[in-house]
Amino acid sequence: MKCIGSSQAFKLKFLMPSPIQTPRLSLRPLKPEDFYFIRSLHTDLQVMKFIGDGVARTYDQTRAAVDKYLELGLNDPHLGMWVAYLKDSQIPVGNLLIRKPATQEETLGIEIGYSFAQEFWGQGFATEACRGILDYVKVALGPTRLVALIEPRNEASRNILNKLGFKSVGNTLYLDPATGQSKPTEILELKPLE
Repeated sequence: MKCIGSSQAFKLKFLMPSPIQTPRLSLRPLKPEDFYFIRSLHTDLQVMKFIGDGVARTYDQTRAAVDKYLELGLNDPHLGMWVAYLKDSQIPVGNLLIRKPATQEETLGIEIGYSFAQEFWGQGFATEACRGILDYVKVALGPTRLVALIEPRNEASRNILNKLGFKSVGNTLYLDPATGQSKPTEILELKPLE
């Protein structure tokens, strides 16, 4: 397990953006203690069905992902992984990513991605959380081209993104950060936020 130094802990505590509030959720940047929740998502085959190579991540892959997104958030507090919690119970329901697009070729803009625990599917949480992230990006980053990468068969994600105003602009190759493998993916775009 990677240890966080005192200067990194200071940054995590004092430079971290404020939580994003939506009607039912609170979203905050990833913290080291979120590892086991992220691990639960990474080992759920239904959650992972359309992510990467469609299989569960190993413990080491989850550890590397959490460490990577903690580091990304330290280097640029507007990017990284966010965890969505139910406001009333503080139960984690999903995670969201704000990062440079994970594509084999350079893709302009910022990518958003998300995954949610199965028991919270079909209740509008992903749409609500993504709206919160989009509002945050508009303020934090200004006019920015946003993209989302989806496995072409993932109709649930396509529906969420279409509700948010994303439109398909073609195909590209997704470069899985966990495995280094690439695979065809659809790219959806939200025009720069004004």
